[in-house]
Amino acid sequence: MQMELLRDKYETQRTSLVRWLDSRPDTVDKLRAVMSSITAVKSKLRHRIADSQDLQDVSSTLHLSVCPSVCRTGRSVKSG
Repeated sequence: MQMELLRDKYETQRTSLVRWLDSRPDTVDKLRAVMSSITAVKSKLRHRIADSQDLQDVSSTLHLSVCPSVCRTGRSVKSG
């Protein structure tokens, strides 16, 4: 008798849970798509920041290469 009650209880519980085991909600797929696009945007931003830092390093290197010649001659370099 007690075994039958337990079996019935767990059988109803199993039937209520089976539908969740067999299917995934659509929101999970949408969430993964959003997370993927956020990751792509973050990657692009990191690359742009790295490129801008490279440009700043190049401009500071150019400034340092012009500075010693200006300091030796005591006058500024005129462009053009």
